[in-house]
Amino acid sequence: MADLKIQKVNEVYLQIQTEPHIEYELRDRFTFEVPNKKFMPQYRSKYWDGFVHLFNMKTKRIYVGLLDKIIAFCERAGYTYKFLNNKFIFSQTTDLKIDQSKSIDSLTKDIDKQKGMITSYFKKDKLLFEIDKNILEKDLLMVTRFVQFPANYQAYQNAGSKTSEQLIHFIKKGDRILLLEKSYINIANIKDPISLIPAEFFGGEKGEFAEVSFGTKQSVSGELILNQLLFDGSYIVGLQSIKLFLDIADQTKIKTDIEVRRQVANAYGNVLISQERVKILENNYNNIIKTLDETKAIYENGLIESESVDQLTITSSSIKNSLEYAIKFENLSEKILKLLLGIELDDNMVLNDDIESIIVKSIDPELVNTDFNVEENIDYKIALNAKKGSETLLRLEKVKALPRISAFLSGAYNGYNESFKITDPKQNWYGSSQLGLNMSFPVFSSFQRRASTQRAKIEIEKSENILNETKKNLNLEVEKTRSDYNYAINNFNSIKQNVILAESIEKKNEIKFKEGIASSFELRQAQNQLYSIQNEYLEATLKLIENKINLEILLNK
Repeated sequence: MADLKIQKVNEVYLQIQTEPHIEYELRDRFTFEVPNKKFMPQYRSKYWDGFVHLFNMKTKRIYVGLLDKIIAFCERAGYTYKFLNNKFIFSQTTDLKIDQSKSIDSLTKDIDKQKGMITSYFKKDKLLFEIDKNILEKDLLMVTRFVQFPANYQAYQNAGSKTSEQLIHFIKKGDRILLLEKSYINIANIKDPISLIPAEFFGGEKGEFAEVSFGTKQSVSGELILNQLLFDGSYIVGLQSIKLFLDIADQTKIKTDIEVRRQVANAYGNVLISQERVKILENNYNNIIKTLDETKAIYENGLIESESVDQLTITSSSIKNSLEYAIKFENLSEKILKLLLGIELDDNMVLNDDIESIIVKSIDPELVNTDFNVEENIDYKIALNAKKGSETLLRLEKVKALPRISAFLSGAYNGYNESFKITDPKQNWYGSSQLGLNMSFPVFSSFQRRASTQRAKIEIEKSENILNETKKNLNLEVEKTRSDYNYAINNFNSIKQNVILAESIEKKNEIKFKEGIASSFELRQAQNQLYSIQNEYLEATLKLIENKINLEILLNK
């Protein structure tokens, strides 16, 4: 059984019997959007969607001239079709009962013919074509110029046109020859736009539509539309949140500046510490080399054993290696500082401070007793604005339930003519204007707005918890940093005194060694003790600088 049953109702309409899902496919296939619909009053008044449906879902009717398009639709979709009457000629089927046992010559005997690529036979109301098999499945360009076509002739569109170009294609389907149109161009005629109006106005059946051409061939339209938003809850919330977003941006910059300050200060301190370490090691190395040379002279005179020379040699070698490493680390520290300051690595850099001035600046016992206002801390402000942002999102979800109101004012001028004479001073222009309000209400959102509101409330609770945790952590961090800074001051002062004592012990043992009272082993012990305390001094200085910076940042100093 065929998927589509096609019946010719009259010279205008076909009626198609098929399954509902195929009817919907036909409707979608034979639907087009009307150009310039926005200028039509029906569309602007929202009485019409701007689309023309050539297949009527109610009456199951479609225009006869679209038959070849229907056949092409069936071929592409794989649907079978059947004709319920014998009113179709040539491109679909034939009403001739041809005896297959007869030859073509016997069928065309005594019939007028015209030879060409396709031989035509004419006799009264019959029109026969003899098609050579060589032109099957080939694209043919036909230029037609006819005054009148035979009745029921459906091979060509726009019958009676002055000149037309068609790209056609003959195919063989079983015992039938089908003519498919691939493209069509009407060269001479320019048609006015077609509108569909109820056919019952002209005595037709109810539910049917007739094609009517209105207007002129040329038209020009100009329109100016002004829209003014009167009320939109989302817009208001957006304006209110501008300051919040600006604050977030400023706080992000402040946070970045603070971290840059911390990194630069630490890098600056590292350079000074590295320079001081090089100075200490150079001084130690010079002293040990001097002592080693004197010891070698004493040994050569036979007053001491070679062990003393060996002990000092080991010490001098260790100090030399430490000095070389300290010089490399100093160069690396300077490069890191240059990168943070945006200075070229090859450029010279001179620091105005020395280690002693930095130490003086870094010891501030009063800083430990400075009051801490957590609300002035940048991390607290960021957490607070995050909470405000969550509250803004909640307000935004709530105002989505409010209506949106806007006003509009439009003015238009239209000109019509059979020819393009828009610049003609005598051209008539027809003006129109509209003033009105638009109001939209959110009726139903499939519970999405409710779900979004609940998510926004959850985000507020989360941001509140984060804010409280931030406040607690900042108070604890301040107390810890105060304790660390206070310890760093006391530790630095203690180690500084130890350095003085270790230097004194080392000097005494060096004198005793030269006088033969102390052994080389005792001298080396004193030297190692001094070197260790010197390293502790440098580390204590660096900790002092870092803890002061951290406390100042927390206290917003």
